[in-house]
Amino acid sequence: MQNILDKAFNTDMAARYDNSRAHMQPLKDALHWQMQALFASVPEDAHLLCVGAGTGEELLYLAKAFPGWHFTLVDPAAAMLARCQQKAQQQGIAQRCTFFSGYLHDMPDTTPFDAATSILVSHFILPLNERRAYYRQIARRLKPGAILVNADLSWDRQAASFADICQHWVALHQQAGLS
Repeated sequence: MQNILDKAFNTDMAARYDNSRAHMQPLKDALHWQMQALFASVPEDAHLLCVGAGTGEELLYLAKAFPGWHFTLVDPAAAMLARCQQKAQQQGIAQRCTFFSGYLHDMPDTTPFDAATSILVSHFILPLNERRAYYRQIARRLKPGAILVNADLSWDRQAASFADICQHWVALHQQAGLS
Protein backbone atom coordinates (compact mmCIF):
# COMPACT_ATOMS: atom_id res chain seq x y z
CA MET A 1 0.00 0.00 0.00
CA GLN A 2 2.81 2.43 0.85
CA ASN A 3 4.34 2.02 -2.60
CA ILE A 4 0.98 2.85 -4.24
CA LEU A 5 0.61 5.98 -2.08
CA ASP A 6 4.12 7.16 -2.86
CA LYS A 7 3.43 6.80 -6.59
CA ALA A 8 -0.01 8.45 -6.46
CA PHE A 9 0.95 11.25 -4.07
CA ASN A 10 4.53 11.89 -5.17
CA THR A 11 6.47 15.16 -4.95
CA ASP A 12 5.10 16.47 -8.27
CA MET A 13 1.52 15.72 -7.23
CA ALA A 14 2.01 17.32 -3.81
CA ALA A 15 3.40 20.49 -5.41
CA ARG A 16 0.38 20.95 -7.68
CA TYR A 17 -2.30 19.38 -5.45
CA ASP A 18 -3.73 22.58 -3.98
CA ASN A 19 -3.85 24.44 -7.31
CA SER A 20 -5.49 21.49 -9.05
CA ARG A 21 -8.34 21.68 -6.56
CA ALA A 22 -8.64 25.47 -6.33
CA HIS A 23 -12.03 25.43 -8.07
CA MET A 24 -13.37 23.38 -5.17
CA GLN A 25 -12.49 26.12 -2.68
CA PRO A 26 -16.17 26.87 -1.85
CA LEU A 27 -16.58 23.29 -0.59
CA LYS A 28 -13.41 23.56 1.49
CA ASP A 29 -14.49 26.93 2.88
CA ALA A 30 -17.84 25.51 3.98
CA LEU A 31 -16.15 22.52 5.61
CA HIS A 32 -13.61 24.69 7.42
CA TRP A 33 -16.34 27.04 8.63
CA GLN A 34 -18.30 24.07 10.02
CA MET A 35 -15.17 22.69 11.71
CA GLN A 36 -14.56 26.02 13.42
CA ALA A 37 -18.09 25.98 14.84
CA LEU A 38 -17.82 22.33 15.93
CA PHE A 39 -14.51 22.97 17.66
CA ALA A 40 -15.67 26.14 19.47
CA SER A 41 -15.97 24.26 22.78
CA VAL A 42 -12.49 22.70 22.57
CA PRO A 43 -9.96 24.20 25.05
CA GLU A 44 -7.85 27.18 23.94
CA ASP A 45 -4.66 25.16 24.47
CA ALA A 46 -5.92 22.01 22.73
CA HIS A 47 -3.82 19.41 20.99
CA LEU A 48 -5.48 18.32 17.75
CA LEU A 49 -4.79 15.15 15.77
CA CYS A 50 -5.07 15.60 11.98
CA VAL A 51 -5.17 12.18 10.33
CA GLY A 52 -4.48 12.30 6.61
CA ALA A 53 -3.14 15.84 6.88
CA GLY A 54 -2.32 16.06 3.17
CA THR A 55 -0.86 19.42 2.17
CA GLY A 56 -2.17 21.11 5.31
CA GLU A 57 -5.29 22.99 4.22
CA GLU A 58 -7.19 22.26 7.43
CA LEU A 59 -4.06 22.91 9.51
CA LEU A 60 -3.62 26.41 8.11
CA TYR A 61 -7.27 27.27 8.66
CA LEU A 62 -7.50 25.83 12.17
CA ALA A 63 -4.14 27.25 13.28
CA LYS A 64 -5.37 30.72 12.37
CA ALA A 65 -8.80 30.21 13.97
CA PHE A 66 -7.34 28.69 17.17
CA PRO A 67 -3.94 30.33 17.82
CA GLY A 68 -3.34 28.43 21.09
CA TRP A 69 -3.68 24.98 19.60
CA HIS A 70 -0.94 22.47 18.85
CA PHE A 71 -1.26 19.92 16.07
CA THR A 72 -0.04 16.42 15.34
CA LEU A 73 -0.27 15.77 11.62
CA VAL A 74 -0.21 12.25 10.26
CA ASP A 75 -0.04 11.23 6.62
CA PRO A 76 1.29 8.08 4.95
CA ALA A 77 2.20 10.02 1.77
CA ALA A 78 5.59 11.51 2.63
CA ALA A 79 5.52 14.07 -0.19
CA MET A 80 2.13 15.43 0.90
CA LEU A 81 3.27 15.73 4.52
CA ALA A 82 6.50 17.42 3.41
CA ARG A 83 4.40 20.00 1.53
CA CYS A 84 2.28 20.46 4.69
CA GLN A 85 5.41 21.01 6.76
CA GLN A 86 6.75 23.51 4.23
CA LYS A 87 3.50 25.50 4.34
CA ALA A 88 3.49 25.42 8.16
CA GLN A 89 7.02 26.85 8.17
CA GLN A 90 6.05 29.56 5.67
CA GLN A 91 3.07 30.54 7.85
CA GLY A 92 5.18 30.57 11.03
CA ILE A 93 3.20 27.82 12.76
CA ALA A 94 5.61 24.87 12.45
CA GLN A 95 6.64 25.22 16.10
CA ARG A 96 3.04 24.32 17.01
CA CYS A 97 3.18 21.15 14.92
CA THR A 98 4.44 17.60 15.16
CA PHE A 99 4.65 15.75 11.84
CA PHE A 100 4.44 11.96 11.53
CA SER A 101 5.03 10.37 8.15
CA GLY A 102 3.27 7.01 8.15
CA TYR A 103 0.03 5.38 9.16
CA LEU A 104 -1.78 6.25 12.35
CA HIS A 105 -1.45 2.70 13.69
CA ASP A 106 2.35 3.07 13.43
CA MET A 107 2.49 6.36 15.32
CA PRO A 108 3.85 6.05 18.87
CA ASP A 109 1.32 6.56 21.65
CA THR A 110 1.09 10.09 22.99
CA THR A 111 -0.99 11.98 25.51
CA PRO A 112 -4.63 11.75 24.40
CA PHE A 113 -5.81 14.44 22.00
CA ASP A 114 -8.53 17.00 22.64
CA ALA A 115 -10.00 16.61 19.15
CA ALA A 116 -9.25 15.09 15.75
CA THR A 117 -9.94 15.48 12.06
CA SER A 118 -10.14 12.95 9.26
CA ILE A 119 -10.97 14.88 6.12
CA LEU A 120 -11.30 12.97 2.84
CA VAL A 121 -9.34 9.99 4.13
CA SER A 122 -11.42 6.94 4.99
CA HIS A 123 -13.02 6.63 1.57
CA PHE A 124 -9.63 5.28 0.45
CA ILE A 125 -10.02 2.41 2.95
CA LEU A 126 -12.42 0.05 1.24
CA PRO A 127 -12.49 -3.14 3.35
CA LEU A 128 -15.01 -2.56 6.13
CA ASN A 129 -12.85 -4.25 8.78
CA GLU A 130 -9.92 -1.96 7.92
CA ARG A 131 -12.14 1.13 7.98
CA ARG A 132 -13.43 0.14 11.42
CA ALA A 133 -9.86 -0.41 12.62
CA TYR A 134 -8.95 3.06 11.31
CA TYR A 135 -11.68 4.70 13.37
CA ARG A 136 -10.78 2.61 16.41
CA GLN A 137 -7.19 3.88 16.11
CA ILE A 138 -8.44 7.46 16.14
CA ALA A 139 -10.85 6.83 19.02
CA ARG A 140 -8.22 5.23 21.24
CA ARG A 141 -6.03 8.33 20.87
CA LEU A 142 -8.74 10.79 21.94
CA LYS A 143 -9.72 12.00 25.39
CA PRO A 144 -13.16 10.81 26.53
CA GLY A 145 -15.83 12.94 24.88
CA ALA A 146 -13.39 14.45 22.38
CA ILE A 147 -14.72 15.58 19.01
CA LEU A 148 -13.81 13.90 15.72
CA VAL A 149 -14.69 15.82 12.58
CA ASN A 150 -14.90 13.40 9.67
CA ALA A 151 -15.79 14.13 6.07
CA ASP A 152 -15.59 11.55 3.34
CA LEU A 153 -16.97 10.61 -0.02
CA SER A 154 -19.07 7.57 0.55
CA TRP A 155 -22.36 6.19 -0.60
CA ASP A 156 -24.17 2.89 -0.48
CA ARG A 157 -23.22 1.29 -3.80
CA GLN A 158 -26.36 -0.83 -3.65
CA ALA A 159 -28.66 2.19 -3.29
CA ALA A 160 -30.81 3.19 -6.24
CA SER A 161 -29.40 6.72 -5.94
CA PHE A 162 -25.75 5.62 -6.31
CA ALA A 163 -25.63 6.30 -10.07
CA ASP A 164 -27.10 9.78 -9.54
CA ILE A 165 -24.59 10.73 -6.85
CA CYS A 166 -21.74 9.48 -9.05
CA GLN A 167 -22.96 11.66 -11.91
CA HIS A 168 -23.11 14.62 -9.54
CA TRP A 169 -19.53 13.97 -8.39
CA VAL A 170 -18.33 13.74 -11.99
CA ALA A 171 -20.13 17.01 -12.78
CA LEU A 172 -18.42 18.73 -9.83
CA HIS A 173 -15.04 17.54 -11.06
CA GLN A 174 -15.76 18.70 -14.58
CA GLN A 175 -16.92 22.09 -13.31
CA ALA A 176 -13.65 22.34 -11.37
CA GLY A 177 -11.65 21.46 -14.49
CA LEU A 178 -10.58 18.05 -13.17
CA SER A 179 -10.78 14.75 -15.01
